[in-house]
Amino acid sequence: MNTPKGKSKILMNEMVDLLGEYHYSSLPYLPLTISSRKVQTGGYTLAYKLLSAHPALPMYKDKQYNPGNAAPQYFQFDSSATFSNKKGNKIWFDKSVIDSNFNNPNKIKAFQSVDGKVWKNKPLKVKNKVIQVKNAKSGIKYEVPIYQVKIPKKTKLKILIAFGER
Repeated sequence: MNTPKGKSKILMNEMVDLLGEYHYSSLPYLPLTISSRKVQTGGYTLAYKLLSAHPALPMYKDKQYNPGNAAPQYFQFDSSATFSNKKGNKIWFDKSVIDSNFNNPNKIKAFQSVDGKVWKNKPLKVKNKVIQVKNAKSGIKYEVPIYQVKIPKKTKLKILIAFGER
């Protein structure tokens, strides 16, 4: 069980990167962390990157949002845990990894889909932040720039989040 009851921080480097795209030291990982204010019932949380850009991102002024140059930046989250319905649940994405897939990081937006077919009209709020991370082996702390995305208020974490550039 990787999502214990109580206040939880789920590091996705505990997961297996099936595509082998991301590497931190010698371990494959997804470039994200899930932070929950309160997990009411523990369970398993799975995050994975989707291989295709489906569904197509929303339109803006008769133009399509670009899902990424090198590869689509679509991340699916599924959890059997039950989360608090209060504000405060967040996902932190490694900014340098996301930015590397777009021409202009200043024009990046994040979108959510609950059913995996239709995007919510309004983009998610994304904040640029810097967090301190401690290396488990050496104990050295270093700063990592992140995109912080607030998860909508809901008790089950079943959501598709995609980044797009206009």
